[in-house]
Amino acid sequence: MLRQLKKRLLPLMDTVAELLELLPTLSEPSVYLKDGVQALTQIASVLEEEGEPGRKALGQAQDLARALEKDNLDLQALLQDVRTLQREIRRLPTQLKVVFMPYKIQMWGTLASIYEAAARDPDCIAHVVPVPYRPLHNGPNGLEAGELIDEGPQFWGKAPVIPYAEYDLEREMPDVIFLHNIYDHYNTLTQVEPAYHTDRLRQYADMLVYVPYFVSPFFIPQPGDPEFWFGLPSLKNVDKVVLAGDFLTEPAVRFGLPREKLLPLGSPKLDSVVRALRSPPPCPREWTERLENRKVFFLNTLYHVGGVLKVVERVLNLPEQFPNAAVIWRPHPLTETFIRQNYPQYEPHYQALIQQIRGGQGAARHVVLDESPDYLQAMSRADVMLSGSSSLLNTFLLTQKPIIFLDGEMPKHSMIPPDAFHYYPEEETAWKALIRRLLQGEPPSASRKAAARVYANTDGTCGEKVYQTISEQLGQDIHAPIPSVPN
Repeated sequence: MLRQLKKRLLPLMDTVAELLELLPTLSEPSVYLKDGVQALTQIASVLEEEGEPGRKALGQAQDLARALEKDNLDLQALLQDVRTLQREIRRLPTQLKVVFMPYKIQMWGTLASIYEAAARDPDCIAHVVPVPYRPLHNGPNGLEAGELIDEGPQFWGKAPVIPYAEYDLEREMPDVIFLHNIYDHYNTLTQVEPAYHTDRLRQYADMLVYVPYFVSPFFIPQPGDPEFWFGLPSLKNVDKVVLAGDFLTEPAVRFGLPREKLLPLGSPKLDSVVRALRSPPPCPREWTERLENRKVFFLNTLYHVGGVLKVVERVLNLPEQFPNAAVIWRPHPLTETFIRQNYPQYEPHYQALIQQIRGGQGAARHVVLDESPDYLQAMSRADVMLSGSSSLLNTFLLTQKPIIFLDGEMPKHSMIPPDAFHYYPEEETAWKALIRRLLQGEPPSASRKAAARVYANTDGTCGEKVYQTISEQLGQDIHAPIPSVPN
């Protein structure tokens, strides 16, 4: 039986029980008994739809309805029968209705393992409904929205999807909605349609669960940190927030999040990384041709420009300087939007770099531009990562492979040792010496092993544990003890 149906039936049963308890005090009990019969008839109608599993409860409901129409009621026996029926309804298998509402295919990995756990559960109806969004750009009157983008068709092959236009939230009334974007109208680069903002979605589900699409930084956030997501106003609209580890719980509480909202179960995004490390995904043929028999340097960049472009050009030149080196460059998916919106003067240079790599000529013969939705191919193929603070760097910690940190120094209040990283040297001689050392190979250090243990449930079970925890919490309100009938 759907959980939403149980939630509707059980209060009706409580109403019938209250009626029987009050009946001796009522001046016109026959009027109220008709209400009781009507309630039991509604209950019987729902139970009939359940087929064989609901047959016993259906018979009990029908017997009770007939008993209320008789004279000389034995109220004590009837009240006992009501409680027996309640227990029988609660014993029926409870089926959850869960919907996942991603917006970008590149961020699906955050929800994928939770969806897989829900899809395996025979007592769960799990749907995936990708929601539309609009890119934002600067206009004469501030930020303006571009054309509507629906990435739903790209999800086929990842999960069966329902087009957003065909999913009626008001009719479906899911028990849970899982989200990886709750930025609502506070986002300045992209924005999901207002119908899918958290203040609207909360009307249709008993629980909104926010699973950050990024892997949280490995340092402890401090009060007043303007960049940390704990300050998002839309957090007030969600019921549960999945945290990457216990080290984030107390900071979240200090930021004002209620402790009961927090689930420090890890990042489900890391489940796919664990799988890829155990069984690396195949690379496209073009990648193999460009990377084969070479040490692969994986360059991850955010959508900042200026100095970063100089780093990009330096790294892309590695195969020219070192014959056994190759490069994978994965720019942040919003890089082009950010440059066009904020630094249009850099767009021609950025596009020239992109076209040079795609062409695979000259210095780009052994460089791969990774624009795929899935970063796992690059991560599993890489020997070394170059990155500043980012979700992808945090993810790469699980590999225990060398990292060249582009931000200069370890962030304050870090949970990992400072010698877990190499640090990007500006000076050319130091840069070349570091590359030569890494090309020779470097075994995992104790510090890198410690860094891989920062986050919770990094054994591939995070999504399963998130789903089970949510499922259990949703069951609490329909499995509370039923009051006993006094003698």
